Amino acid sequence: MKKPLRILLYLIFLVAVTESGLRVLAHFALRTPLIDVRRFAGDDLLKWKMNPGYHGPIALYPYGRINRFGCLGDELEEPKGEDLTRVVIIGGSVVFGTGSSQMEKNLCHVLQRMLNQVSGGKRYEVVNAGVPGYTSWHGRKFVEHRLASLQPDILVFAFGWNDSFHDVLEDKSAQDPDWRERILVQGPDFFYGSTAIGYAIRPLVLKFTDLLHATPNALLPDGSGVSRVSLADFRDNLEAVQAWCLKHSIQLVLMTEPEGKSPWDNWPELRRQHHFYLNVIREVGGECGIPAADAAAAFDILDGSQLFRDLKDDPLHPDDRGQEVIAQEIFRTLELAGFLGAE
Repeated sequence: MKKPLRILLYLIFLVAVTESGLRVLAHFALRTPLIDVRRFAGDDLLKWKMNPGYHGPIALYPYGRINRFGCLGDELEEPKGEDLTRVVIIGGSVVFGTGSSQMEKNLCHVLQRMLNQVSGGKRYEVVNAGVPGYTSWHGRKFVEHRLASLQPDILVFAFGWNDSFHDVLEDKSAQDPDWRERILVQGPDFFYGSTAIGYAIRPLVLKFTDLLHATPNALLPDGSGVSRVSLADFRDNLEAVQAWCLKHSIQLVLMTEPEGKSPWDNWPELRRQHHFYLNVIREVGGECGIPAADAAAAFDILDGSQLFRDLKDDPLHPDDRGQEVIAQEIFRTLELAGFLGAE
């Protein structure tokens, strides 16, 4: 056997043994699956989704669970009880809780506890349908094609940041570039989530490689390109979701995504762009009579700089305290809208 071929076979064997060993170690130490360690999976409709059935480290969560519907959290009550009110919250990484330290401190878990504490005998289940990287384009498709399977009574629709970010083409474009390249920039989890070796070396790569630890506009550092979802399409997506909810007798709440202050050089431009999307949410809510949980305004009042884990590196994802503030704002909005009943 030629020497290059022997070396190649040896390397393949070494990688296979290392991968197998890491998977076994992670299975016992972190309770991750042995076979499918992907945190994210491809999807014909949405391009990517959370991988149903995965359990183990996700984002900052030392242990997270993805249920069979691809939502963060425990399996849903099936069949759904007649006395159960189900609240589904869909959004990007803010809803997913990327800045939160534990799954149980995510805004959806906090909101569920708050609702059940004052339920007056009713039961509430809050479903976290947030997926890192999703825009309102994904949210609209999810609502129109997947939401019915969750049997929601209330929908909270929370987008803005990802919509406003620049990319080569709009999300809806038929000539969309390979989504794996886009996600490599927006979140290295997607790139490293398919192998145990990749996930093990991820912290080192993030520490020493500026490319993978750049700002959300890293794909186009000169600010060129187009927003992933234009303001006109963003408005259209919100109105389409409202029409779907009216048709299916689902109560709808819109939510604004908060922000912190950052030393990023291009942060003022990103904030300015984000504010346009915040205004569209508020305008559509007012024009269509849709309650709006204005988390962005709540953070402004409370000095949101204290509600993020590390403003220097991440002024987008609220920490545990910030997640609680968002949950309180949603609760207050549901209560004022009369969605929680007389109590």
